Amino acid sequence: MIAHVNKRVLIVEDDPPVGEYFQCTLEKEGYETDIVTTVSSLQNKIKQQHYDLILLDNHLPDGKGINLARQIKSDQPHIKIIMITGLASMDVAIEAMRNGINDFIPKPVSPEELLSCIENCFPEENPLSPTNKIAPAKLIGESEAIIKIKQTIDRVAESDCSILIYGETGTGKEMIARAIHEKSARAQGEMVALNCSAIPKELLESELFGHEKGSFSGAVERRIGCVELAHKSSLFLDEIGEMEISSQPKLLRFLEEHMFHRVGGNETIHSDLRLISATNKNPEQLVADKLLREDLFYRLNVVRIEVPPLRKREEDITLLAYYYMERSAALNNKQFNHISDEAMACLSSYSWPGNVRQLQHSIAGIVVMNQGKEITLNMLPERIKQLDDTSPFQESPIIGTSKDVRPLVDVEKEVIQHALGACKGNVSRAAEKLLVSRATMYRKIKEFDLEYK
Repeated sequence: MIAHVNKRVLIVEDDPPVGEYFQCTLEKEGYETDIVTTVSSLQNKIKQQHYDLILLDNHLPDGKGINLARQIKSDQPHIKIIMITGLASMDVAIEAMRNGINDFIPKPVSPEELLSCIENCFPEENPLSPTNKIAPAKLIGESEAIIKIKQTIDRVAESDCSILIYGETGTGKEMIARAIHEKSARAQGEMVALNCSAIPKELLESELFGHEKGSFSGAVERRIGCVELAHKSSLFLDEIGEMEISSQPKLLRFLEEHMFHRVGGNETIHSDLRLISATNKNPEQLVADKLLREDLFYRLNVVRIEVPPLRKREEDITLLAYYYMERSAALNNKQFNHISDEAMACLSSYSWPGNVRQLQHSIAGIVVMNQGKEITLNMLPERIKQLDDTSPFQESPIIGTSKDVRPLVDVEKEVIQHALGACKGNVSRAAEKLLVSRATMYRKIKEFDLEYK
């Protein structure tokens, strides 16, 4: 991360510990911050002080933060707004984006996720931009699988062929995409990334191709889409299998012609980009299930990179654990520099259903919550010390005998409800256990009308 010494952030959060957590995280990165706890204090504060960004809780004692967004953006369009809420839904996400909110994060939020989201609001200071060079993306591991992936990256980086990366959630697909981009002739440009599962289907076309002012309700200004931003660079489309089938012909047409129109616009725009896509679902099965067009699949799948889950490359866990320990210690001014043999044995024996991302966040949490120079066994979270945790959830609902097979939709609903109950309503944790995206969980919760609070 880089320091933003001239950026001022207003944190709007009525839970003092959460507000202080956000403030501590941001001030360590050089942001100047203020905290308010109500809608009225927010309104007064932005009249008195210049802010570059508002970190906005939606549920406040005297109203909803989302209702103020349109007015704030109208009066002070330079202010970026990120909404954070513990009661998230796809409907709220759609309303947030239509009200001009720049991004939307459901709670709980990790420091890395928060800082990454904020930095994306200021692309002129993004460390991946041509004027802010950092070390290339680092793919950690010495397993045979990772060595083969590194060799593939070296072979394909200089070409312009489309690449499809396939692997479970959290295996590092975006890291591989960045490594390809940074070794390519397009590395002088910023790689543009879009998670298709995080964007409501009604807004995906606008996110991809941009829109003109007034093209739909909430389009208060022209928006440049990811395809246009990635001109002379690379575009990474994560979770491509979550893209609505109705949007796929437009992407296919662009890949064939390299031409497009913004939503509501007539101007034909050319964009020269290299497409890298990723999915956590079997691509051939997506085609068979008619969730991915076969002709688009062939366009995306010129080169396939398959990333194995962390549980199948146990020899990489030690390297990854030390890498994230040193990184988290540096970010949090801690002195950790060693992991005990007992702790490492436990880390190596755990199944890591959330893969590298789960390992990264677990190590970060250990570093933040403890003191000393060595990570010991007693510092590890209980779920990791329970070595028999070898599946996404410990008890599996009965799916029926061979003579009494239950409908798949009933089993899916029961599994999701079971996971939510086991995780005490924590949607992010349940999604991690079930190896699906958070957006997929929210969609299924709404589809099945499930209780999770």
